[in-house]
Amino acid sequence: LILAKIFLGYSLYVERYLLPACIFFLISIAYILSKLMSFEIMVLILILYIFTLAKIQPPHYYIGMKEISKSYGNYTNEIVFTSPMDYLIGRYYLGEDNQRIRLYDAQNPQERYEWWPMIKPNSRPQDFESAVFVSPDENRMTDIFKKVNELGDYKVYKIIFIE
Repeated sequence: LILAKIFLGYSLYVERYLLPACIFFLISIAYILSKLMSFEIMVLILILYIFTLAKIQPPHYYIGMKEISKSYGNYTNEIVFTSPMDYLIGRYYLGEDNQRIRLYDAQNPQERYEWWPMIKPNSRPQDFESAVFVSPDENRMTDIFKKVNELGDYKVYKIIFIE
């Protein structure tokens, strides 16, 4: 994974890949420390390690994408996500070949995120009036959007035109 980052320029660090490496790394470090240090110092290091692990704060993962895929999986119009990460997660849950999944940043409408390697070039929405916009953060939306549904941490919006 490190060589892929260096030579290909892509960061491929994923928890499921690092967990086995972490296990073997910890076993190796424990073996080396047991050969080099006394039992009391190893116990002190282990207590410090457990204390440090207890202080780690897990990240907040958004929930509700399964419900969105169930509710809007057969939706015939565009499903627009407001951030590149939500767009990628939406593509995973709604299907990679789903041509209705789009990306649009309401706070910065000119940004197309085409510099992200996983963003499709035609990801900008075509039909704003019939599309639904999915966002976990209300601050990403502007005042021309009205919330119509809430599934887990995700909120679904429709665009309204003020005349």
